[in-house]
Amino acid sequence: MNRRWLIFLLALTTVLLAALSTGSMFYYVVSVTMAVMLLLSFLSAVITLYSAQIGFQMPTVTVRRTESLPMQISVRHRCPLPVAALYLTLSLPEDSSTVDELVISPRPFFTTSLKYMLKCPHRGVYQVGVDTLWVSDVFGLFTLRRVIDDRSIVLTVQPNVDEITALDLASGENGPESMARNTDDMASPSAVRAYVEGDSLKKVHWKLTMRKRELIVRQYEEAARPDTLIMMDCGLMNTTREMALDVEDTMCEVAAAVALSQLRAGFPVRMPLSSKNPMDVSGQSLADFGRFLTALTEGRFDGENPFESVLELETRRLSRSGGAVIITQRMSTQISDMALRMKRNGLKVRLYWISDSQRAEAMGMLMRLSGMGVSVKRVSPLCDWKERNLAS
Repeated sequence: MNRRWLIFLLALTTVLLAALSTGSMFYYVVSVTMAVMLLLSFLSAVITLYSAQIGFQMPTVTVRRTESLPMQISVRHRCPLPVAALYLTLSLPEDSSTVDELVISPRPFFTTSLKYMLKCPHRGVYQVGVDTLWVSDVFGLFTLRRVIDDRSIVLTVQPNVDEITALDLASGENGPESMARNTDDMASPSAVRAYVEGDSLKKVHWKLTMRKRELIVRQYEEAARPDTLIMMDCGLMNTTREMALDVEDTMCEVAAAVALSQLRAGFPVRMPLSSKNPMDVSGQSLADFGRFLTALTEGRFDGENPFESVLELETRRLSRSGGAVIITQRMSTQISDMALRMKRNGLKVRLYWISDSQRAEAMGMLMRLSGMGVSVKRVSPLCDWKERNLAS
């Protein structure tokens, strides 16, 4: 109900009192007409509200961020009485509190369809659908509301993935990088075969050679290639909600680009996510990239531990790592020192600072890291992902 209904009810009461006071047939006809209008208006709104059927279809439930997705909405009701309009309140994939309102005027017993372009500005998993239905009668006396709360479509908005140059972990002579040069694991012989010119004499199986009177060499398991460690700051952000979403999107897209480039180059990748519910994602080949994309789509930035503590913990477990990629929205002295320590331990280190700021202190840290051999890059979260240059 609304204010117009109260005014109409007051006018009806006044006309009815005038009819009773004067006995005039004119006032009786007017009051009866107004009462019928009031009753029909209420019945049309109530019947339409509870007989309405709402359906929606989408061509796919998985899209990339910044894409728009057409959603087909159909409405049908079984009320023969006319109504002014139906208002649908939609739940949208921007954040959990974002809604939009559609106005539709369907004919009785006919299905009316309309297309709504669903924007997907941020990555994540969203429940999309209709929250509430409002119905207004033709006279505008009643506007009734019904809670639908039908969010049956689960929409997955994945991060966009850039093409970047991979960290080449096969070069170098020091530290974990040198492990990539060992094509055989000398501690794990797996089989024997006939000698081929060029084989090292260290591989010759002398006892078997004497027995078979031909050179037999041992075969060894191929040594695992050094992996790439992706460390992303999943801590809470002290900024506005909209800015935090932009930063989260950018960080996830940088991490996805790094993981894709390393897996495509043949290097295993490990990505520990230190959110409130931590997880450790790993992959050996390009076929495993879906794990990283899923984790970065569903991941939350609600970690309670400082990122410096996470870096310190991961630094102790770098025996198999040949490279480290640090992705953070904050630049501190501790993070800078940790990156340099990894570099001194023989790792190839790349650092992405996700910020639109150009603070002198932070820029000085980046210059210092670059001078010490760490690959650094500042990425603005306000820049469109197609215009980014993630090559360091």
